[in-house]
Amino acid sequence: MSKNEDIVIQKTDKGNAIVVLDRKDYDNGLMAILNDTSKFMIVNIPRNKDILNLILSQESKLVDFLKSIEQAIKHV
Repeated sequence: MSKNEDIVIQKTDKGNAIVVLDRKDYDNGLMAILNDTSKFMIVNIPRNKDILNLILSQESKLVDFLKSIEQAIKHV
């Protein structure tokens, strides 16, 4: 983690490299991805605590499942 908030230090998705990016460029690129309506859409959900807890629970289960797949692949 960088102490300089003007830069972002990230591991690349592919390969074994690290990149240093200007924070504004990184944020703009991230927003461009998130604003791509062919891939993402805004979901309006009620601010109901039970619904939010259910969503977080399902997210946690999905993350655990994906981590188990990742571990299985590493041991093949």
